[in-house]
Amino acid sequence: TSQVCVRPEMFQGAEIFVKPPCPAGHFPAQNRLGCERCPAGRYSDQGQESCGSCPTNAVPSRDQTSCDDCDTYHFASENAMTCKACNLPMLLIDANCVWWHLPLLAVVVAGVLVGGRVWLSYRRGCRKKEIEKTFKLLETDLWDGAASTVLRHSATLQRLGVHWAEAERRVAAIRKAQSEKAGVSMRYLMSTEFQQLAIQRTGKSDPTFIEMQSSFWCEDAPLGGSIICPRDGRAGCA
Repeated sequence: TSQVCVRPEMFQGAEIFVKPPCPAGHFPAQNRLGCERCPAGRYSDQGQESCGSCPTNAVPSRDQTSCDDCDTYHFASENAMTCKACNLPMLLIDANCVWWHLPLLAVVVAGVLVGGRVWLSYRRGCRKKEIEKTFKLLETDLWDGAASTVLRHSATLQRLGVHWAEAERRVAAIRKAQSEKAGVSMRYLMSTEFQQLAIQRTGKSDPTFIEMQSSFWCEDAPLGGSIICPRDGRAGCA
């Protein structure tokens, strides 16, 4: 076996080495036989096993024993060694120094988006009111029975973006409600038009309603047999 010869002068001055626990600004070496200074941009308190990073907008002190906050209008990112100035035309936002127009541009874009949504909502509300107003006018005009009523209002509804199928559905619902509500008016039954129709269908000058029933609806060509009933959508409107 080999022997190591220890000479006393080999350890002279060894007491000048700093050994754990380490003072502030240092951390234990890998072999724990001494202490090393913290790397640039990091710091440590006394006795700590490792060096830490300063928070945003703060940098290690000169002796790396603590963190110093940056001065006003200065900034620093994590692990930075020094604070940097942020002057006009730059603007300090958190730990970032950006051109002043970027946040302004973000505000403008957000305002445009919000304003656009409000405007679209307003336009939808106006269009919805205009559509309902048109259907109300259509309902009123349908009482007159003019052939051009539906075509005239359908053009307006199409311009407002109402699909033709939806317009037809609403028109059918209006006609059904009007048919159920109106029935046959006494003015029509007392009119010359109805009197002539009754005489023509029955062949009698003063027919009864029972006689008109047979002539109107029980013969081969019943009255209204080819007309669609607005109540059930089937042929045979009386």
